[in-house]
Order: sequence, then structure tokens, then C-alpha cells
Amino acid sequence: MGKRFFWVNHKQTGKQEREGGYIWAPKRKKNGATNVTYDNLLRVNPGDIIFSYSSTLRAYGIAKTAAYSSSRPEEFGKTGESWNSDGWRVDVEFHEVKNKIKPSDYITQISPLLSAKHFPIHPQTGNGMQSCYLAEISQDLSILLLSLTEVSSFAELGICHDISLEQQDIEQFEEYVLSDTDIPETEKQRFITARIAQGKFRKDVIDLEPYCRVTKIADTDFLKASHIKPWRHSDNIEKVDPYNGLMLAPHVDHLFDHGWISFKDNGDMMISPQLKKEVLHQLGLSPCNVGEFPSRTAKYLAWHRKFCYRK
Repeated sequence: MGKRFFWVNHKQTGKQEREGGYIWAPKRKKNGATNVTYDNLLRVNPGDIIFSYSSTLRAYGIAKTAAYSSSRPEEFGKTGESWNSDGWRVDVEFHEVKNKIKPSDYITQISPLLSAKHFPIHPQTGNGMQSCYLAEISQDLSILLLSLTEVSSFAELGICHDISLEQQDIEQFEEYVLSDTDIPETEKQRFITARIAQGKFRKDVIDLEPYCRVTKIADTDFLKASHIKPWRHSDNIEKVDPYNGLMLAPHVDHLFDHGWISFKDNGDMMISPQLKKEVLHQLGLSPCNVGEFPSRTAKYLAWHRKFCYRK
């Protein structure tokens, strides 16, 4: 089973849990009823990522254990007196994020990526759901949160952009924007304009980058137009900016989009120390300089090196 991602709402106990290195929830409510967001602790496995929310999204954690039985932490004090003492605990290594964010400030980006049930936050306001303690969230939302909070590298956590989801993301976001009555018509029109322009993206990238810089293949039937900074993380201008694109052979595209390689502004290929040399050799690739990139491409390459490249 792959890595899972969770969001914990713990405004009342967040300080104690982050400092103590754990999350905890009672097994049942006082009336004996179950709560699926308490039971979600049983779904956590070592290595899973947990985002800590209490007024702001202020930390991410890496689960160190699966859930185990544990009594209510004494440090909760009066805060936990109304809860059952028999509970589940998961040990977590928390890390404060560089940029603490309020989800409400980014709700138009976050809302389309929320799951269909057990929202950790209100999909319109971005406020935390009081009835929800721990909710599972998607990898796409997790990548967005890591980007917004300026975590240094996704790859260090074992995740990175999956280009195969790109078109699905675009279509889901388009459906959300056009159907949401709370989004002004002017904003919808701007999105539609950008979406139409997105259809020109491949052509514009070909005009700028007519061949794969690594393999020198120039037949565009065998090349992919790849966003350097992924569509889901780009604003409307960045989504269709040809300087945010490269024409790459499929195997090079795969390495680039998953952070196995990146490029310096001067064209030097950066090869991840995690990529085995024999694999690179079997792919017919070797370290090289692919030619200096335009200055307008530099900011996108910087994003890729910071957030996607596997250091």
C-alpha cells in the first residue's frame, strides 16, 4: 500500500500533541457512539504524512507508528475531561512549516481537491470542521499544501508530481469552477479564457522548444509538452506560459516529472543521487549540458529544483 495523507484538526490539543510527538483520539464518544474521524487513526501507517491544523496549518508530521491503545494524555488537563480516557495514539514526528497558512486564503485552490466526504475544513469558508478530528486527504491536496507552506522538497517525503493526473486535474477543476455559484461570472470568464489558451500551450512550447533538449528528438509525435511547474500549482498566467514548458521524450519526461532529474539555468543536467547509475545507463542517458535556458524559464526551473528534485 502506498503512502497515505491525513489532516488533523486539533485546535484544543495541538500544542500538546505537536510538542509530545503524537496524535490521540478516544475510541468512542462519551455516549458510546463511534466517530469515523477517530477511527481514522487505525488507517495510519508508519511513513504516512499528517498535516497539523489549529487556526492555521502550522506543521506536517511523519507517522512513526501505527495506532495503539493509550489512555488520555495527562497534559490535556481540563481540556480532555469530557472525553473517554480509552483511546488510540499514533506517534508522529512533527515539523513546523516555514509559511503557516490559513486555508480560507486559498480555498479556491484547496476546495476542488477535497474528498467527497469527511471534509476536514468547510469547502466554502475554509474553517475547520468541529466534528472532524482526523481526515484522509488526497496526494494532490498534500502536494498543494506542501507547496503553499514552503516545505523544501516533496521528494524527500517520497512524493512528487504525477503527470498522468494532469489532464484529470484540469477537467475536475474546470467542472468545479463552472458549476460553483459562489464564484463570480467575471472569474469564470477569466478561467474559460485561460482554459482555451491552454489548448495552445503545446503549440507555443514547440515554437519555443522545437526538440527534446536531452535526446535531440525533433519529431513532435514522439515528444510530450511538459509543464515545469505543474498545472495544479500554477496561476492562470503560468498555466499557459510556454516558458513554463519543455518538449521532452517520454522517458526523459518521466524522469523530470518525478524529480529524478532537473536542470540548472545554464543547462547542466542534475541527476538525483537516488537514481541508480545503471538505470540511467540503461535508458541511454548520461550527464550533459542541454543548453542555456531563457531567463523567463529560470523561475520555473527554480521551483522544480526546490520542490520536485530528489535531493
